[in-house]
Amino acid sequence: MKILVVDDCTTTCDMIGECLKQRLGDADVSYAHDGDEALRRIPELAPSLVVLNIMMEGKTGFDVLAQLRADGNNVPILLTSGCAGEEVYRRGTLEDKRIRFVEKPFRWDTFAATARELLGIGASISPHRGDSRPKTRKWTWR
Repeated sequence: MKILVVDDCTTTCDMIGECLKQRLGDADVSYAHDGDEALRRIPELAPSLVVLNIMMEGKTGFDVLAQLRADGNNVPILLTSGCAGEEVYRRGTLEDKRIRFVEKPFRWDTFAATARELLGIGASISPHRGDSRPKTRKWTWR
């Protein structure tokens, strides 16, 4: 399965990608570092899931989401943000069943379970066993 991670912080992209690879098994993870790059890459990659940060310079995650839906692209979206959660609910974004929201900092087990749910994988893939704590100053995996 192809997953596109969109975040303007490369460290966050790397951590999300590593979590998805470890916990989803056969995830083929690609990255985009702004909204414009995401909108260019999504048609070429045809991902099964887009992990989309909301708060980015230029086009926000909301802008990317609106453009995708306007273009008829219904790819499942896992929205992330450390500060825009209230706006996600106020906009009614989650009324679309192909969209979920996970607030930063993540609980990695919850993040991976939400990704599995959007991918329609369910509980058939076991979560990663062993040391799941990457060397990072920003977040810890729980």
